[in-house]
Amino acid sequence: EDAQLVLHNGTPRFYIMRLPTIGHSFHRITYHRDVTQCLGSLSPHPWYIAVAAPSGSVEAYPKEEDLRLFRVPHGTFIKMHEATWHAGPLFDGAEHLDFYNLELSDTNTVDHNTHEYDDTEYYVQL
Repeated sequence: EDAQLVLHNGTPRFYIMRLPTIGHSFHRITYHRDVTQCLGSLSPHPWYIAVAAPSGSVEAYPKEEDLRLFRVPHGTFIKMHEATWHAGPLFDGAEHLDFYNLELSDTNTVDHNTHEYDDTEYYVQL
């Protein structure tokens, strides 16, 4: 079955983004209310993503017990539903990795809802 994408709220954009290595920790988490997002790596290295169910607002950000971590193997393209909280891609062992990204052309300016965790940094246990 095909992935059900929500891309009708703007102009879809499929592009390659180069991300620097940030290791296996994060201190911010984001969601996009109006669009699904698809990600996949061009590299043979596995990568990780932390996700949490939609909450509907930045004030209702996910706590540690709400987070789920996924190891994404090479050749896998993931789809996140609208408003899915996510942190990542997370990886190490390379200076940078290139990722396919499918979202709307203005997602990161008009639909980028982020919570920054205070004095805590979540470390992904591998």
